[in-house]
Amino acid sequence: MNDSEKEVAYRKQVLKTFFKNGMLLKLPSQNRKKDVVLQKISTRFVQNQMYSDNELNEILKKLFPDFAKLKAELINSRFMKITKGLYHLS
Repeated sequence: MNDSEKEVAYRKQVLKTFFKNGMLLKLPSQNRKKDVVLQKISTRFVQNQMYSDNELNEILKKLFPDFAKLKAELINSRFMKITKGLYHLS
């Protein structure tokens, strides 16, 4: 198994561990695993589209009960940015 295949297998295992029926069970504490999870969540958003706070919250609520923490993680990990009060993918 080459490095690329190992990475794909690792990502699949992380997603299988932390998601069930499309819902995030918990946020991983390890940064590498957290990045895999946040990258997956970021695929729910459209590149170059701006989201209001309420729009973002509604999307994240469907994934994880503590949507505020999830939103903070997306921003702190630089998957999303805030520009003029609107959220968008980095």
